[in-house]
Amino acid sequence: TMNKRILALLSLLVAVSSRTLATEYALGFSEGPSNASSSHIFVRDGSGEITTFPFLGKVQTSGSIAWSQDGQLLAFAQTSDSDIYTINVITGVKSNATNNPAADSSPSFSPDGANIVFTSLREDDGYFDLFTTNLLTGDTRNITNHPSADVLPRWSPTDNSILFTSLRDGDNEGVVRSSIYSVSPEGEHLTLLSEPGEDAGQATWSPDGKRIAFYSRKNGNRDIIISDLNGENRVQVTSHDADDDAPSWSPDGTTIAFVSKRNGSAGSIYFASLEGNEPQRITNPAGGLRHRTPAFRPVLGPLAVDAVGKLATSWATLKMPQ
Repeated sequence: TMNKRILALLSLLVAVSSRTLATEYALGFSEGPSNASSSHIFVRDGSGEITTFPFLGKVQTSGSIAWSQDGQLLAFAQTSDSDIYTINVITGVKSNATNNPAADSSPSFSPDGANIVFTSLREDDGYFDLFTTNLLTGDTRNITNHPSADVLPRWSPTDNSILFTSLRDGDNEGVVRSSIYSVSPEGEHLTLLSEPGEDAGQATWSPDGKRIAFYSRKNGNRDIIISDLNGENRVQVTSHDADDDAPSWSPDGTTIAFVSKRNGSAGSIYFASLEGNEPQRITNPAGGLRHRTPAFRPVLGPLAVDAVGKLATSWATLKMPQ
């Protein structure tokens, strides 16, 4: 009966009353000591609530984190064994995606979620390369294989193109600069996207896969820039004496999350509206800590989690009975 359905719904609401439902967005990010490489994963929702990540608690991670395009999987590098793991945020199932003694980091999902690309030190030359692996079969291939560091890959949300930051370019005096490249999952069609001689990196895709956001040191310090894939139609999103980097595009394409050291912070997360408004600080880490690697969940949806310091519970959607 209708009364029983209403009572059942009220019971469910009481059961989750200690949780916060985020109906706008979920932004994953890492928090850790400013002098250490390992961090813990947290989530900030549209209400401003910051919580530990569902099912992970205080697992230590290193490098950047990444969502699958359907928002169901999160990938990260676990500090204890330097492998890439995925966790299903619906079921809590955690899987080792790489299982290799080499140091693996910075994963990114293919559009269909069947593969990931990541950075690894598993070759004998001592340089980071980009690898892809199939999450079902485990088939893995080196797609850059270059005697310099290729890092921070980001798979396009719409096609088979992968952005990455490379240290393969320098000037005649041996000064190494970061450059932005794209490459196919087969290791073909290598293309330089940043300007020659420009120190730029940490490129990420817009939700429609048509533009990129990245940091550039063209003006002396790191500022956030967006441009078309061919480098045209550049827009400078931030301009500050402090370094701004690690951009992430919101699902609706209107906002860039980034990390900044402005205001004396070791690393706080800011939102910059692409309408040109002043960036808004959205996290304020305690002394000695820094926030980094922000990653918007690609889809909007509610997130039910407990308070900071407690194990998060589950993702859920509440629907009124008919």
